[in-house]
Amino acid sequence: SCTFLGDPVYPEIVQRQLSTRLGKRVEALNASSPGYSSFQGRQLLEKVASCQPDAVVGYFGLNDHWRAQGGLTDELQYALGHGPKTLALLRAVWARTGPPITRVPLERYAENLEAIRAAVADWGAKPIFVTAPSAFRSGAMPNWAYGFFQQFYGMEREAVDRIPGLHEEYAAVVRQVASRPPARLVDAATAIAD
Repeated sequence: SCTFLGDPVYPEIVQRQLSTRLGKRVEALNASSPGYSSFQGRQLLEKVASCQPDAVVGYFGLNDHWRAQGGLTDELQYALGHGPKTLALLRAVWARTGPPITRVPLERYAENLEAIRAAVADWGAKPIFVTAPSAFRSGAMPNWAYGFFQQFYGMEREAVDRIPGLHEEYAAVVRQVASRPPARLVDAATAIAD
């Protein structure tokens, strides 16, 4: 969603800046979608490949580490589909009784990013990864955050306090995957925090 919204929208900014720097027309296509995680991004790879891009920007992390809807990861929700009411009931029970989990667990996040890096490199394109910046800092969570995350995610204060550390763990995975050639890193989390 960070690259989906805006005025001007992200592709327009990229096109303008790259066209100016390179001295030739550049076209930027946007495959982003609000709420998508690295799991959905990985599913989009085939469609992105059909565009024959020279570079692909992967910007995931925020949605990946949020609490799973219905207590099920994105991958399990996809596998189960939106089928019978029984599955919906099971999801609701699990959400209330099961342990809190992220939409995309850290190890699956790493696998998704690595699969994206490898696929893009195999096409002969340049994979570029962006770490997601965050306004939340360890030990300095704003008061409004506790009410917001309690109301919308059912998170207790201790879980909210873990968000900055969890966010940094996901950013560290981005840095690790982007450290392998031919990938590149835009460390927005560090640049914007400074």
